[in-house]
Amino acid sequence: MDTKTSSVLFLFTLAISLFITSCRRESDELVQDPNSQHLNSESKITELILLAVTNDGSIDDFIDKASCFSIKFPFTITVNNQLISYNDIDDIATIQNFFNDTDPIVFSFPITLILNDFSEIIVNNPAQLQELVNNCNNQNNNITCIDFEYPLSASGFDSQNELILKVDFENDKDLYKFMNGLNRNDFVSLDFPITVLISDGAVLRVSSLGELENTFDDVLRNRCN
Repeated sequence: MDTKTSSVLFLFTLAISLFITSCRRESDELVQDPNSQHLNSESKITELILLAVTNDGSIDDFIDKASCFSIKFPFTITVNNQLISYNDIDDIATIQNFFNDTDPIVFSFPITLILNDFSEIIVNNPAQLQELVNNCNNQNNNITCIDFEYPLSASGFDSQNELILKVDFENDKDLYKFMNGLNRNDFVSLDFPITVLISDGAVLRVSSLGELENTFDDVLRNRCN
């Protein structure tokens, strides 16, 4: 083999090696930096989403006196000898003005409590309920000023960024259980765009995980009571 041919082969081999190395480096960067592009158990945005979709136990605090859980509908209470039935969340606001916070409330047991993680407990008597109320410190850090518009969906990927999973969510409970089940090796992203509802009435259209994280930061810093 002459020197010219040998030089050409050397340059060709070098070019191929550099190309493969470059592609491998780009692939490694994609896999090793999931926090900026994917959801997993260690992502900041995963924690923020979980706090936003946690069951809001504060919505009926004027009834059960605890924000660690809410009461599952339907349920019935007696106040000032008046029987009051709650069939859905709309009744909470409508009936709230029928009595004062200091009026004694008598529950019609059994009732079912929904905890912040959406697990449920059946309560059969006032003593059992009071114990749960006493054990609740009412200092939950869940985010109540940001909500998601449903339905939503998410896609899961393997280490080569190939689509392997697609999941649909109809409510906070669906999304919470999915997000809470993520581990550090998962590569998952919400299917954008999505709509985010802010407690001040704003409706925001979000197009990426980075934009969603920025939205959380802005709302929590400037627009969340």
